[in-house]
Amino acid sequence: MSNKKSLQEFISLLGVQSESQLNKLVHQRLEDPRTIKKTRSRMQNHANSLKKLRDYTEILALQLNMPTKDDIANVTKIAIQIEEKLDDLEEKILLLAKEQEKISEDTDRDAVQKPSKGALRVGNKKIK
Repeated sequence: MSNKKSLQEFISLLGVQSESQLNKLVHQRLEDPRTIKKTRSRMQNHANSLKKLRDYTEILALQLNMPTKDDIANVTKIAIQIEEKLDDLEEKILLLAKEQEKISEDTDRDAVQKPSKGALRVGNKKIK
């Protein structure tokens, strides 16, 4: 049992030492100016390649009369604006309908008059 425990401790110590050495090596590589220069150069090349690819894709889409990603984004923005305007118009129509209903109720109430003899009048007609 003590043999097993010492083996586990040895493996654990070996793991900690290996991790420490690997961590130092990674930090040295990341702090190395040559590594930084190479990484920056490769990232710039990659960015340039992506830009060229995007440009070629746009040219091809124009020649094939296909919408580009930007075209679809613009259409989506316009569609959202149209939906917002329709919602505003719908709210205004509902408000106008409520106002019209209130006006017609007020008009109906004013049209119904109670004469002194107990008969109701709607406009010029008598209601019993």
